[in-house]
Amino acid sequence: MFKLLLATAFLALTQIPGFVEWNGPDPYPMVDWSYAKAELLPLVNKFEKKWGSPLIIRQVYRSPEYGAHLRSSWELWRWMNGQSFTEGYGCLGYEHINPDKIKSLTYFQRKIIESEAERHAFWNDGTPPACQSDHALGIAVDISPPWNPVEYRRWIKTGVSVGLCHYIRGDEPHWGITAYLPPWTDCLAE
Repeated sequence: MFKLLLATAFLALTQIPGFVEWNGPDPYPMVDWSYAKAELLPLVNKFEKKWGSPLIIRQVYRSPEYGAHLRSSWELWRWMNGQSFTEGYGCLGYEHINPDKIKSLTYFQRKIIESEAERHAFWNDGTPPACQSDHALGIAVDISPPWNPVEYRRWIKTGVSVGLCHYIRGDEPHWGITAYLPPWTDCLAE
């Protein structure tokens, strides 16, 4: 009984308004093709063949629930560090964190958010997690890019030439199926 009371008290102390809990397995670096559109894997295979060396696939499907967890963690971490937390893409209708409800986070709550930030590498200045991700739609894949700027540009052009689109500036690994994106999408975004 005492353990249950202690666990309940700890849970009450650590619950964070706006934080979306995730208790399932971390989908990164699992590569789950099961919810991907049928054409995604063949396009990635064409990309790899035309590129001429193996591509390192980092992630394909990511559930909407996991995406909400990522986004809420990112927003809380940014807020804690005095940075803007509402920018991003696809946020229409998304419920962002409410700073009025998290004014006085406890030490343990802050440690939870810091742990999430470290796990998901939020300390860099990359693109924020999407509010509604193309990974959940089955049209996106993350592929580790080359680090050399010249090779990186060639890598983007190669992917685009097979029907993939590199359309989110600052999100280097992210690709989508061109056919599912609006016709005005810039597929050569660096």
